[in-house]
Formats: sequence, structure tokens, C-alpha cells
Amino acid sequence: MSEKKLYVLKNLTKKNVYCTEFWVNPETDESFKIEEMFRWGETTLSLTDEEAAEIRSDLENGFPVSTYEYEIEDQHLDDGCALDFYAEDELLVEKVEEIFDNYTYSGLEEEGFFCDDAEVMYHGECELEEVNE
Repeated sequence: MSEKKLYVLKNLTKKNVYCTEFWVNPETDESFKIEEMFRWGETTLSLTDEEAAEIRSDLENGFPVSTYEYEIEDQHLDDGCALDFYAEDELLVEKVEEIFDNYTYSGLEEEGFFCDDAEVMYHGECELEEVNE
């Protein structure tokens, strides 16, 4: 395995970075997703040469890049501009939207939900540059 180096992944056009949070309530067995769109994002990743080549290939071929499977050193998402809720049950979506509208994240937690996982995806025109220390 090759030595890891630091790289910065960032979008070059606005509104193409998405963070999806996966929320669950173990007591009620309910689950839903919150997807937030950001105008700008910058993620510092610790990558091998092979991983960096994989990301560059995906970017060149127009595929979205998930930071989930890589080692994240730092991440900054800026200027959230859209927030959507998704679940298999539309009544659950209405319920969590109402809780969120009134009490934000603390209201979801008070109802027994917690964020179990999250994934950040970069779409569209992005760049990956090695950090020169």
C-alpha cells in the first residue's frame, strides 16, 4: 500500500455538495433521511495514490464522489441552501418536518431519533488537489 497524502476536494460551481444524514429511532423502529444541499464545500482527505487516481477518474467521467469511504481529515460545508426529508412513510416525513420546523435537531433527539450515519457527496464540476505542506 502506498503512503497517504493530504488532498483537498472542493466544488467549483455552487450548489452541488450534498450531505445526507440517516436518522433512526430504535424504540419505534422508524427511520428517515435529511438531505441538505450546500453552495460550497471543501473536504481534506488522507488518500493513497490509488484512491486519488480513483477520485480523479470519477470527476473526469462526471460521476459523483462520496467522501464516505475515504479518511476525512477536515471538512467544511458552507451556505446550506436546501433541506429535504425522505422516508418510506409519508406520515413520518410530515411528523419529522413539523418537529424540525418547531424545534430543529434538538426536537428530533427529544423524540428519540439520533443521527446514525452521514454521507457527503460532491456532484458536478469539482477538483482534487494535493496539499503541499
